[in-house]
Amino acid sequence: MRGITGYGAGKGPMMIIHDGFQGTGAGHTGWGGYLKGADRIGLDTHTYFAFDKQSNDSLGYNSYKPCTYWAKGFNQTNTDFGFNFAGEYSLAVNDCGLWLNNVGVGSRYDGTYPNTSGPDTKNFPKVGSCDPWNDYRTWNADMKKSIADLAATSQDAMQNSFFWTWKISRSVRTPDVKPNPMWDYQLGLQQGWIRPDARGSVGACAVVAAQQGATAPVQQWAGKFSDWQIGAGSDAPRTIDPAQLALYGQWPPTQIFVQPGENAVYPDVNNLPQYTPTGTPVILKPDEPNPRDSPVTASVGPGSGWANDADRAGWYVPIKDCQYPNPWAAGGLPAPTAPFCAGTATQPTKTSPPSFRKR
Repeated sequence: MRGITGYGAGKGPMMIIHDGFQGTGAGHTGWGGYLKGADRIGLDTHTYFAFDKQSNDSLGYNSYKPCTYWAKGFNQTNTDFGFNFAGEYSLAVNDCGLWLNNVGVGSRYDGTYPNTSGPDTKNFPKVGSCDPWNDYRTWNADMKKSIADLAATSQDAMQNSFFWTWKISRSVRTPDVKPNPMWDYQLGLQQGWIRPDARGSVGACAVVAAQQGATAPVQQWAGKFSDWQIGAGSDAPRTIDPAQLALYGQWPPTQIFVQPGENAVYPDVNNLPQYTPTGTPVILKPDEPNPRDSPVTASVGPGSGWANDADRAGWYVPIKDCQYPNPWAAGGLPAPTAPFCAGTATQPTKTSPPSFRKR
């Protein structure tokens, strides 16, 4: 993408990678120093209490959890890796909610998981009733105050965040009240337990800690990002740490690991399905803007859908006569032990540049 946008602030968006559910605190889970020197790479993590072990912790304790569970990890990731944010979070402290775990699936909290006809009470014993958590109309002032504190401490601990989800639509199952209030950002704004401007939550951990007679375990990160992390300074291509390039510089790799030092998940990549870059790229033609909403001038237009006319690399396509697993259902398949396509697949070769097809 940087080859298209250029380097430095204002040259395309920050590129965000997911943490692979390893969490923040990059120094402990392998993200510290990853691609050090690369232009504007951020780390996305998803923070939830809802799917942890279900509990009946007090409202006050729940409102303070983000400060003790998350804040340190986010600070450490800022220091060791760079910009990071919570790309998903909610205000749910349990898994109560209509079809939260899947359509037709119950909740661990009230002992109906995976369903009411066959609940797994051995592994997921009932903790309490979901009724008071699901109907916000029954919440008293103390309940709303604790949820407001939870929203504020979450935003303070994570510093940068994106709520899941904007709003929950009404359901025929609950016609009188919107379901899943802990997952409804719009409802939180309307009811007052989520503030309109998250910047007002800065310092919330210290405030809530003082209310509970405690001291905030960590303060919000006060460090400074390096120029390469935020695109400041030069707009020349960045220099990635040679040690990092040495770790990831071979393509394709000969083996694939989950973690360095562990046994290879795929000890021979030649056994994995392979594709060949001999196809014609599919170029998505941009929609023409409505002149009434976005006037197009002689110098500004929607573009052609292709940034670099000199880029003539082919589209990766299946190799003829080879059988491929379903890409949406192959995650649980065992690692193949024989060469792909019985070793008869024609290896990719360089061909003349393909012609472009626009759509």
